[in-house]
Amino acid sequence: MAVQISHLTDLAKCDEVFALYRGDSGTLGWMPKGAFAEGIENRRLLVAKSDSGSLLGYLLYRVVGRKATIAHLCVSKEARGKGVAASLVDELKKQTADLDGITLKCRNDFDAHRFWPRMGFVAKGVARGRGADRAELTIWHVDHGHPDLFTIEPTKTRVVIDANVFFDLWAPDRPKREVSGALTEPWVEDTVDLVLTPEIYNDIQRAGTSEERERSKAIVRTFEEIRPPTIDVDRVVPQLRELYPKSVLLNQRDESDIRHLANTIAAGVKFFVTRDEGLLDKASEVLQQFDVQVFSPVELVSHLDWVAREQAYQPLRLEGSSVSTKRAEALMLDELATTFCDTPSERRMTFRASLEKCLVDPRKHNVHVSFSGKDGHLALIAVSSFTEEEWIIPLVRHAKQELAPTVLRHQLMVVVREAITKNARIIRVLDACIPASVETALEEIGFRKVSGVWLKPLISGFMPRDEILEFLSRLGVVPTSLSEDKIDDLETIIWPAKVSKSDVPCYLIPIRAEWAEHFFDTDLAKQRLPGLSGIREELHLGIEAAYYTSSNIGFRAPGRILWYVSQGNEKVGTMEVKACSRLREVAKAGPKQLFKRFRRLGVYGWKDIYLKAGKKVDAELTALRFSHTERFPNPIGTDLLSGLGVLPPYPGPRPIPHSTFVSIYNQALSPNA
Repeated sequence: MAVQISHLTDLAKCDEVFALYRGDSGTLGWMPKGAFAEGIENRRLLVAKSDSGSLLGYLLYRVVGRKATIAHLCVSKEARGKGVAASLVDELKKQTADLDGITLKCRNDFDAHRFWPRMGFVAKGVARGRGADRAELTIWHVDHGHPDLFTIEPTKTRVVIDANVFFDLWAPDRPKREVSGALTEPWVEDTVDLVLTPEIYNDIQRAGTSEERERSKAIVRTFEEIRPPTIDVDRVVPQLRELYPKSVLLNQRDESDIRHLANTIAAGVKFFVTRDEGLLDKASEVLQQFDVQVFSPVELVSHLDWVAREQAYQPLRLEGSSVSTKRAEALMLDELATTFCDTPSERRMTFRASLEKCLVDPRKHNVHVSFSGKDGHLALIAVSSFTEEEWIIPLVRHAKQELAPTVLRHQLMVVVREAITKNARIIRVLDACIPASVETALEEIGFRKVSGVWLKPLISGFMPRDEILEFLSRLGVVPTSLSEDKIDDLETIIWPAKVSKSDVPCYLIPIRAEWAEHFFDTDLAKQRLPGLSGIREELHLGIEAAYYTSSNIGFRAPGRILWYVSQGNEKVGTMEVKACSRLREVAKAGPKQLFKRFRRLGVYGWKDIYLKAGKKVDAELTALRFSHTERFPNPIGTDLLSGLGVLPPYPGPRPIPHSTFVSIYNQALSPNA
């Protein structure tokens, strides 16, 4: 039998597919019609037709991260055993060849359990369904054979469910069991995590017999339970009550509904599912006032791709600053083109076309835009990975804002670190019209121009100088200065790697917490959010900064610094080595001269520097210009420092042996620490 496979693009044909589904819904599970419509709109619904045009079957799938997930595979009774299902799956393999693979969950007691191995799928694991029968499911997967370079497993979207939905999920005799039960379908669970609030225990206490209450509590323990601070919940409850008319007398169930939603808001969860008509009627007000989406189960399942997309594009704070970053969307195309096309030699339409090429295929291109509420869009960077060893930056720009070049440098450093963790060996910048200011940023991060293309060699750890030069020569990167006294130039190119050279001076420098948060201490900086209260973001996100000291221990540059965060005036500080930096310059002069020279790089005000000079304008101070700060995932405490011979107390800067620096650095970055 001839079978024609294609994407269904005509919404008018949705009824025909839905009718085929309804004939086999007992096996397939409950699916709202809206989910089929969304599949058609997103080109995620394959249909099989005969030569005469009759519908033989369909395959509904979703794309989660870099994997396709099969939601439904359905063949009409008349067409079964004739290769229709295999044809649909084969076409899905072709359509998703650029993804990492295809996955699905199938009950072991279904006939289809024997079909998947014949299609090349392998059993990757076993899971338990959340349905009332807790059926065992096999996780089937077929791999497309791509190197796993740029894959970040998508984070599931947390969705709070209220008491009505919770009871629906495990009580088969409830009238809305089928509707709410769609939330437990395997293809839904790949995207969302259903979570509960503490208020569920009050709902349980009011329901059923003692045996039913105990069973409910046992089932509650299989869910994640959000626990926001009670004081935050109590602050939201009166605001939610204001949404109800004053003439309405709220009963116990209403009050529980309000507390479920208040817990959701206080915990920062963005989606709440309920069947309560009163809450659903207030969805618009809740969204506007609290930025939380209130859905019915049908609405959530029908818009699952949209919900996942909303989660993927949530802005994230950059390192404890007020600057955020988010994945750019196609809807932002014109706005981004207006902001970031600023090169006289480049037509806006050309830039727009390049940006559109990246935005239309988010599976191949990560396009991130950084912004702040005060300055708007600041920086844009698109990243792709084409081979196991090479990452590509097709676009890199910053806006005409004071903070924008700094933010771009920060984002470039993030990309470099991420590429190294994925074992890439080089980053190439293929942006054909890079502004001069962006070229400067690239050079400071360690990119070099080779045959008209900017590239960044990727190395980590400590390496002998000769091995580094051999590696660079293979890439075509030749440092402008190769002499022994130009180690600083070489370490810029290979950052974050370092030259194994025992005579490089190394220092342990204590820094008070109130200064450290401006330079590198993201934990302290995050505590200031959302107000920030004066964080110097040009330093916090910047590539270089300056530190002042009255110590006279004979600093030499280039060198290396380990930053020990001591306790400040408010007894805040972890007393740990939390970061390291490259020491680039040592300057000695009076406080006024140093303040004038390094003011743009230092967090210290004039009064601070004046105090460091002992309130003497003619006293000599030392300014240390440092750059390329690395924050340690495993801070090093005083016990380990003592074990390495760096004994407390730490009243001021001190030199340490190069071997000690290496030991501390390696342990602070070790994934096994």
